[in-house]
Amino acid sequence: MDIKLLNQVEKESIGERQPLPEKYLRLSDDEMDARIAAAKATLGERVVILGHHYQRDEVIKFADFTGDSLKLSREAANRHEAEFIVFCGVHFMAESADILRQPHQKVVLPDLAAGCSMADMAAPDQLEMTWRELEQMGIRTDSVENGKQGIIPVTYINSSAAIKAFVGAHGGIVCTSTNAAAVMKWAWERGDKLLMLPDQHLGRNTGWKMGVPLDEMIVWDPNEMWGGVTAPQIEKSKLILWKGHCSVHTRFTTAQIDALIQWSLYSRVVENERFYLLIYGQNMLSVIPKRAFANAHEEMAFNQLLRRKLPGCFDSKRVRGQMSEHPQTNYIPPAAPPDWR
Repeated sequence: MDIKLLNQVEKESIGERQPLPEKYLRLSDDEMDARIAAAKATLGERVVILGHHYQRDEVIKFADFTGDSLKLSREAANRHEAEFIVFCGVHFMAESADILRQPHQKVVLPDLAAGCSMADMAAPDQLEMTWRELEQMGIRTDSVENGKQGIIPVTYINSSAAIKAFVGAHGGIVCTSTNAAAVMKWAWERGDKLLMLPDQHLGRNTGWKMGVPLDEMIVWDPNEMWGGVTAPQIEKSKLILWKGHCSVHTRFTTAQIDALIQWSLYSRVVENERFYLLIYGQNMLSVIPKRAFANAHEEMAFNQLLRRKLPGCFDSKRVRGQMSEHPQTNYIPPAAPPDWR
């Protein structure tokens, strides 16, 4: 493993990775496959293996279920006959499965050092300190006036169980990328302000599309005294964004996307409020979520790239009313709709 490829959080946690016994290190790929298959056959329905979308093919081929973390956790909890849930993912995913599991089930995370850099950007002690500092800056944190709290905490599902517990204990809620707008609407109905963590871009992009002006948003840096902001700035803000982000989103540029995408494959581009859908073949598509863009300028650059590379193929569809899972076009979705979280 090239240590240069690891981010700071991964470097600090690499010592938690339990060493494999020497006998496993000497096995060939075929021998490892045979051992895994034999162990899985022996345990039968007593074990369920979950493979997150991001895992390599060598892992996915043994998974009983594949998908995003919430979907996988629900699938495992519904497998009542399974005693062991092997979650091939990262810490917060295994914790989600542990929250939803049946009493007799045990969750196994194969690599204890497998973490999510964004989830690690929000520590429980930082959130507790933030809550106290907000109160000291004049924000009603837990008290209710006229049926509303001063502030409601909302955490993205890509966060630790400890963060989720704190948020729930203080009148907040957990969201996914799919339901972020609905959850934020729910929060503002119950509080004057909203603290969104740990993904500032999900909060900013969703809030902006909901009509919240950028000058009513502020970034709270948990590593700075008072979040690096002033009491008047907090008072003016409607949306307080935790200074966290997905590391992967900062490592790709429009030029890299341009070089990697096989533009000749695509025959149509559909835009809705949450995604860009690049359609090819009879019913195949690539999904690019808008929350992946750090700001409106990046999204506009990608929009212009699509129009330049695929002239005549661009179809912008704004769905009226409640968003459906598929854009309102003559595109025929597969029998089993893809999971777009």
